[in-house]
Amino acid sequence: MRVVLHKIDECIGCDSCVEIAGTYFYLNADGRAELITQIPWKGPFEAAEVFREDVELVREAAHACPVQIINFKK
Repeated sequence: MRVVLHKIDECIGCDSCVEIAGTYFYLNADGRAELITQIPWKGPFEAAEVFREDVELVREAAHACPVQIINFKK
């Protein structure tokens, strides 16, 4: 598994990550994308584990993000 990081405070709510990887992202009541299942993480990011078979899907969502706030843990 890999860990995806998402900086929710900088999300503009464009919905591209939800459209591409809706099994990992949803739009919350504030209109910002949020990770559905989160793991504990320190800092400005929220984090989630990504199954190996979904890595490319989430990578596509990260690439589509216009503000580039979705990254994988290095």
